[in-house]
Amino acid sequence: MYDKNKTVILLLILAAVLVQIMGMTLPFTGDAGKYAAISKNIYQSGDFWNLTIHGSTYDQKPPFHMWLSAAGFFLFGGTGNFSARLFPLLFSLLLIFSTYRLTKLYYSELAARLAALFIGTSQIYFFYNTELHTDVVLTTCTTAALWQLATY
Repeated sequence: MYDKNKTVILLLILAAVLVQIMGMTLPFTGDAGKYAAISKNIYQSGDFWNLTIHGSTYDQKPPFHMWLSAAGFFLFGGTGNFSARLFPLLFSLLLIFSTYRLTKLYYSELAARLAALFIGTSQIYFFYNTELHTDVVLTTCTTAALWQLATY
């Protein structure tokens, strides 16, 4: 049986993912450039504990996001835009899934799909994934933890 709502939601999610993939080649600006430079320093030095940028210690943000970008550099053997954005993008996909599962615990299937669609196509979601920001990792970890706590 053909379900029009399911098809529309899946097409919108597919469109959102494609936009994210296309945005992975944009150059870094502002804070994203700083986070990418810190990740590059991790990759080049192999030091995951002492974060530096231009020779100065960096202790402004939690390091997990920079570690994820550095892991992309190690995985692909270089410091490109795609490598830096891959693992944060995977985390943002986990955010969509965690939102879906958390909502489904308390509400209907349709509400869960719509919640996942709303978060996955929101403007801030696109912004945080085309740039490198620590917020998407923080939001993902918080949402996944709440989902797991509610499941427990």
